[in-house]
Amino acid sequence: MKLSTRIYSFSFLFCVLFSVSLCKSASPSNGKTVLRTEKSNSVKSLRLTYDVEWKPAFSFDLLESGNMHESGTTYKVQPFSSDFKLPFLRISSTNQDNQRRFPYLRQTGTVDTSTFYFSQKKIKAAVQVHSFTKEYYVRWETVYHGFLIVSETEFSKEMGLDPETIGKKFNDLMYGSLELF
Repeated sequence: MKLSTRIYSFSFLFCVLFSVSLCKSASPSNGKTVLRTEKSNSVKSLRLTYDVEWKPAFSFDLLESGNMHESGTTYKVQPFSSDFKLPFLRISSTNQDNQRRFPYLRQTGTVDTSTFYFSQKKIKAAVQVHSFTKEYYVRWETVYHGFLIVSETEFSKEMGLDPETIGKKFNDLMYGSLELF
């Protein structure tokens, strides 16, 4: 073998071994996974459509996000501090063409349902409070500039709130958090 081939082979082997040693030194010690304690999913606002942004006064963690149909979005968040304690919120939007096949969090069927209507900030909204045996399912809906905007949550009846109070609080939470353009 020529000397230049040997040098080239030696250089290549050295680079490979050096790269492997760097990769091993960057891994956590003893093979244990290091947990991060910072809130890496904490965000301040969510863009629902070109004309609507959800920007609450409280902080929240983004648990899931994705696309819905051709032009919609969906987010699942966990609020940290609000006067209305909720385990999660699912906020979604889609264009009016896809309203009939909107994938609601829960298909309600025949349950005790209370519906409340509100009008503020250039839009009208409906809040449905569905009462199940041990929990409530709450759905807030409005249409703005051709997009259906839906916010949903579920929580235990142990909070001791009646459907009318739940409807008003949930509506206030959503209206107070929307920025309309």
